[in-house]
Amino acid sequence: MKRRFNVNQRPPTQRVYGIHAVAARLEMAPPLVERVYVRAEASGRVAALAAAATRAGVELQRIAPAVLRELCGSDHHQGVVADVPPFHYRDIESVLIPKLARVVVLDQLRDPQNFGALLRSAEAAGVGCVVVPKDGAVRVTPSVEKAAAGAAMRVPVALVVNVARTLQTLKDAGFWIIGLSARAPADLFSYEPPARVAIVLGGEEGLRRLVEERCDVLLAVPMQGQAESLNASVAGALAMYALRPRSRTAGFA
Repeated sequence: MKRRFNVNQRPPTQRVYGIHAVAARLEMAPPLVERVYVRAEASGRVAALAAAATRAGVELQRIAPAVLRELCGSDHHQGVVADVPPFHYRDIESVLIPKLARVVVLDQLRDPQNFGALLRSAEAAGVGCVVVPKDGAVRVTPSVEKAAAGAAMRVPVALVVNVARTLQTLKDAGFWIIGLSARAPADLFSYEPPARVAIVLGGEEGLRRLVEERCDVLLAVPMQGQAESLNASVAGALAMYALRPRSRTAGFA
């Protein structure tokens, strides 16, 4: 018999919310999904997700939308919340074992929506890994998973202690380090990328000095009109596509 919902029950390590975020958790690691909550009398995509949870043997509870809001702390739950273990980060060395063509490194990005959008672009553009620093930046939180619409579970995310040292590790692995900077004289779309590139994106204040000094090349998105810069997710998406391997046989990774 299924347990009845108790708002005072011990909370899980983490709760993710949103249709795509919960569906990706069920798709990638169903044994690790502890419980799924859906709004009562669910229909459409929420009903399909509830059915998928049941097929996977995950406990399912149907509750009122107000309780869903209480569980996840957001009005943007789309009728579904899940109890899950913490997000699993990859080790940078294990990620680099395959011959990846492109890696994205984020330097102190703090906005969850930007991070989620970047993960979506990384998946769409075939980027092999996204690297984030342990301190001074947003990690993969439930709001990031919601904004990423499932991409957070499909693109490896590596957590590192020091971005500058990680860039040296990438250089030693054969990557060219390409930083995106509004001050750079070179045009992103005029650059012929090498076979393996690490695209370095700054946060709301741009690249830090030491990180910028570790870059082999600095490129800028050409701007017209009165806009001085683009936000990190838009600039990053442009860079991921502009710096694809030119050879069709090289693949997207």
